[in-house]
Amino acid sequence: LDISNTFVFAGILSLFSWASLAMQIRAQILSLKERDFMLCDRMMGMGNGYIIFKEILPNITSYLAINFVTTMSNAITSSVGLMLLGIVSYKSTNWGAMINLAKAANGGLVATKGYLNIFAPVAVMGLFQMSCIFFSSGLEEIIMKGMALDVKDIHPPYSSCCG
Repeated sequence: LDISNTFVFAGILSLFSWASLAMQIRAQILSLKERDFMLCDRMMGMGNGYIIFKEILPNITSYLAINFVTTMSNAITSSVGLMLLGIVSYKSTNWGAMINLAKAANGGLVATKGYLNIFAPVAVMGLFQMSCIFFSSGLEEIIMKGMALDVKDIHPPYSSCCG
């Protein structure tokens, strides 16, 4: 199987990862549906549009952003693994191809000069994974600070259901 088109390759990777994301988002929304502020919105007569766009969507935006960064990182790692196995087309700039070349040409971890050739792409992959994690953590903090509004700014002060 020779996958040379990048978009086809991305489509194949997403074909295998969309179901878990859909189940996680569904679980998040069902969890939000049972919270007290949703009951308050329903009792106050808020419409579905308000509930979806003002309550549910802001509460899952940080989750979606973090999951996007994590999925992107996992897709790059999967691409490296598939390149290392030789399933996708060979590109010398891919980290998996670099590891494969180091393993084949220098004896990998057996020969002493092979250590650096394998260590370099592995270290860069590790740094990339860490940068994605730090980016998603910072993104979550930014989004959560934007959501930290006082309840009286969102709901009228005379609602009896919110305490």
